[in-house]
This record gives sequence, structure tokens and C-alpha cells, in this order.
Amino acid sequence: MASLNRNAIPIDWHQLDALCDGDEAFTLELLNLYTADTASQLPRLRAAIASADASALAQIAHYLKGASANIGATVLQSLAKQLETNGREGNLSGASSTYERFVEQFEQLRQAVPTA
Repeated sequence: MASLNRNAIPIDWHQLDALCDGDEAFTLELLNLYTADTASQLPRLRAAIASADASALAQIAHYLKGASANIGATVLQSLAKQLETNGREGNLSGASSTYERFVEQFEQLRQAVPTA
């Protein structure tokens, strides 16, 4: 089993450890599921911004906010919350730059997570 470099992964480890009950294999499995699922949502999120579909933006961002919160990815959670607010308010100005910051932070996390 690949080991986790906890210093390289920007998440709240206390929260994730509590969720996984300290089970390193389950932690790795959960992180891999999160990265795969989030990666699959990014094209939909980008398309919602590009087409100015505020409702879709709010829905997808809400989903990503919850998923990020579940694993303790607080920076990603905060960025997804900003996108959700943009969508709910129908104000997409700044959404593209927030999306880019989300992708940048997500890629840092994804690259630091060893594949199961």
C-alpha cells in the first residue's frame, strides 16, 4: 500500500482521521474516490461558467463543497462555497478566476495523493 505524505496534502487531517477512524487504507481509498469524483465534475463546472448557467453552477459547486468538507479539504470547500454563492445570486463575475483557483488547489491535492 502506498503511504500518505500528510505534509503534502492540504487538508484537515484531524477531521479526516476522525471520519476514517485512523484507518490509513480507508483514508487513501476515500481520497482516491474524492479526487476521481471531483475531477469528473470539473468539466461540468467549467461548462456552467462558460454558458453562464447560474443554476448549474450553484448545484455543482454545492456538491463539490460538501464533498470537500467531508474530507477536510477546507480551501477547496471555501472556493466551492464562493462558486455556489455566485450561482445562487446569479452573479458570475469572478466565477472564472475562482474556478481557476479551485482547479489549482485541487491539482495540488490530487498530485499528492498516491493512487490506491
